[in-house]
Amino acid sequence: MASFNENLLNSSYDKGTRAVDSTPIGVRVARFPLSEAKNNIPISLTTGNQTMHVCSKTALDEVYLWAANIASVARDLYVSVDDSSYGTNSFVTTIDAKSGLVLVYPGVPHKGVKIHAKASANSSLLVYGFVQRQYPFNESSAFTGYGGTSE
Repeated sequence: MASFNENLLNSSYDKGTRAVDSTPIGVRVARFPLSEAKNNIPISLTTGNQTMHVCSKTALDEVYLWAANIASVARDLYVSVDDSSYGTNSFVTTIDAKSGLVLVYPGVPHKGVKIHAKASANSSLLVYGFVQRQYPFNESSAFTGYGGTSE
């Protein structure tokens, strides 16, 4: 039986790259859970910074996030792109009391960054999500585009 490296990975696979970052042969689009969601269980936010997802270095990750508020009062959700101090590239949105699955990040494409989140109060906000990973047509050239079909 052949190994994963022999069967699926592109011949230009760099040994220093995580296997999930390399483009599998014949695959242009794949769906993954958030990298920090263990067993795809919702992430319970605290007031401290939490990484939601680490985006691929070689593919384009479209990040989708939904939030649910289990508290009896409204809570603020803070989301930041590649800035764990929330100084730049961040936004705040209020999630109403006892409401759920509000789309807060609608498939925004990223490459090589981390998506962070935190809540205005501990144990009140749950974050659900997934990533639609668009692999490049040609790993050695960023000008060939991502996803779709090569036909």
